[in-house]
Amino acid sequence: MIRWLAVLLVALPALGAECALEYRFTARLDAQPRRFEVEVSWDARDPAERRVLPMPEWAGITDFDRAIHDLRAGDSTATRASAKYDVLNDVANIDTDTGILHRDFYRNMIGARYFQLFGWAMLVRPERFKDTAPIDVCLSVAGLPAGWTFATSLGEARLENGVYSVAAHISPIALRSAVYLGGDFRVYRRDIEGRTLLIAVRGDWAFDDATFVNATTSVVRAHRTFWNDYEFPYYLISLLPNRLLRGSSGGTGLDRAFAMHASSDFAVPSALFEQLIGHENLHSWVPRRIGSMGANEVHRYWFSEGFTDYLNHRLLVSSGIWSLEDYARELNRIVLQYHGSRARNATNDELAEDFWKDPAAQRMPYLRGELIALRWEAAMAAHGTSLQAALRKLRRDGVVISSNDPKDLATARLLSQLRADIGEAVDRDVESYIEDGDTIPVDAALLGACFTGKRVVKSRPDMGSARGHIRPAVIPRPTRPAERGTTRDSYFVPRAAGRVETVEFHVVPGALDDPKCKRWIEAS
Repeated sequence: MIRWLAVLLVALPALGAECALEYRFTARLDAQPRRFEVEVSWDARDPAERRVLPMPEWAGITDFDRAIHDLRAGDSTATRASAKYDVLNDVANIDTDTGILHRDFYRNMIGARYFQLFGWAMLVRPERFKDTAPIDVCLSVAGLPAGWTFATSLGEARLENGVYSVAAHISPIALRSAVYLGGDFRVYRRDIEGRTLLIAVRGDWAFDDATFVNATTSVVRAHRTFWNDYEFPYYLISLLPNRLLRGSSGGTGLDRAFAMHASSDFAVPSALFEQLIGHENLHSWVPRRIGSMGANEVHRYWFSEGFTDYLNHRLLVSSGIWSLEDYARELNRIVLQYHGSRARNATNDELAEDFWKDPAAQRMPYLRGELIALRWEAAMAAHGTSLQAALRKLRRDGVVISSNDPKDLATARLLSQLRADIGEAVDRDVESYIEDGDTIPVDAALLGACFTGKRVVKSRPDMGSARGHIRPAVIPRPTRPAERGTTRDSYFVPRAAGRVETVEFHVVPGALDDPKCKRWIEAS
């Protein structure tokens, strides 16, 4: 395991002389394993400023350093330090016909026809720079085959004499939260209020590129209109095939980017496409322009993930991309998943412990967050206020830098705003439904004036099988007041396959002619 390295080095010409931090990549695609040779250099006068840090944990992966080889000191002068290392391909089947697992999507992918790299997985970091303080950064990529494209969410790269280069004034944490890709990607540029949206696609799909590009642009435009926020000088969205036959897609939202992968049955337009693009693009605001997620961010995924789903579904309706029937269909799926999940009554601590290990634990914060948002939306509507308006009030200009200050937490800012509208009921809801895991009430009026609901019995959805370490009924804990004297002594309740009671929603006949329904649609 790399701990740190003190290095010395000589002055660098041209680009590096203007940058506090510079990365130079040289592709070695004929090597096995395929790799990039990297030289990183930075301003450093004191010996203590010449150390680099170990690779961080990200997306539940703790061993990114296995693909960082031959880390060594570079050259030096009195004012600049340097280190050299190799970034190796870390996905063994990248050039085969077998499927790429979702977890491997976060690792360094360097193949014969393309590469995709995330800063978290491959950028060795000088210790001297504060994560949150913007600095001048330069990055260059050389040695790519003729005809290969290159794109990064850092900004628009220029090509000169076979070398791509890009410069940005950016914080080190934002530098790591960037994607770097190249190869046989087909790259398209769109303009939204004078701002560049770059869309990179590779592989063969049942839809044509124009369909994907135009649909993606429509979703992004709707979000920026809702927030009245166009301060995105540059944004990159990418799509690559994971070579799985069906039913597998995903991605990750980054700083000014969303990188996604999908199986061969991925369709555009479709509810899955709109969910993926919409959810990840909304992370540009929730939580990034509202507040910090803090040190134990998984405990707050009910907000960052659940509220993002809530707002995405509402905006799909208000923008005209979804019909009311589409919305009812998606919410029926969500309510059924919630009622049928064996993790429904797990505490927030228990979900956090197993978020990256168990599919039921991973899904539950999304479900809880959206249902609690709907509960609060109904309460605020009764008081003549709007949850969407409250969220817009919380928006700050620019991305909120990571902070452990309790007052800066996105959830703390949200609850403070909502207390002004609906009182301390929000704190009781958080304690009961989020922290303690009590079942969130779902009644026929939950979705608002456009819909009506009724209790039904449905087949229990498949939420994924438990991992071996999830053992029901083996972790006792004290009875809580909210449980009214009942005993709940299981970690995740083992809900057997079969039937589950839930609520199913339908659009009220003539809803679009009802002024109350129209106000619901326009509330966003």
